[in-house]
Amino acid sequence: MQNESDSQNNSTSIRPFLSRRWRPWLEIAAALATIAGLAVAITQWKSQDQEPAHPTALNVLQLFDERGALLDPFRETGHGQGQCADSRASTDPDALRCLDPETSAVRDPCWPYLDAGHVSRAACPTSPWDEAVWIVDSPRISRQPPPSKAPSVFPAAGLPWAIAIDYPPGGGDRFHCLYVTGGSDSIGGERKNWGCNRNDRGLGGSDDFDGYAIGVPHTTTQPWTVMFRTRHTSKIGQAAVLEAWR
Repeated sequence: MQNESDSQNNSTSIRPFLSRRWRPWLEIAAALATIAGLAVAITQWKSQDQEPAHPTALNVLQLFDERGALLDPFRETGHGQGQCADSRASTDPDALRCLDPETSAVRDPCWPYLDAGHVSRAACPTSPWDEAVWIVDSPRISRQPPPSKAPSVFPAAGLPWAIAIDYPPGGGDRFHCLYVTGGSDSIGGERKNWGCNRNDRGLGGSDDFDGYAIGVPHTTTQPWTVMFRTRHTSKIGQAAVLEAWR
């Protein structure tokens, strides 16, 4: 009987000891499970709340109405004569490259207005984001094959005239970029095809760009992406192409 009593006493004394020993670990396990559940819930909430990536918007610029008047918001800032040929900046077959004989200024691209099958004027915008337009009166047009280094058919070659990009993708700075028709150097064997400025300051025809979009955009994903380098840095990253103009 004494042995049985001792066994019972030992059993009752061990249980509180075991519960005290394992209670902290059980509490930690419960806390970790709660944290894991919260993490899953937050992840699901973020995935539901986050907007999906928008595909690249492809645009064609229209400057004239049916009567030959400039469409809003574009406005004429000057006009003159011009000798025009095929554009080197835009792959639109109607686009022109016009030379002002008085100032030797080159405006590219320009778009003609056809009046009874005759090009009576052409409009040369500064960029898709600027209202300023130069008008070429009665342009003299000489069609000729484009140079071998000009952009090929859009969008297969991925070389639009103007692009708006987001760098870094998903909430970075927005840049406005125009195709460089003159001489441009290369980075890693890829040409610096577009000169870019942040959208809070105009391009202004200056070569003092905030950055360069390089090579050919990758069009197999949405939105498109393009390699990009900001000025005064050696880092080349990937930017999202938000909009493109042919």
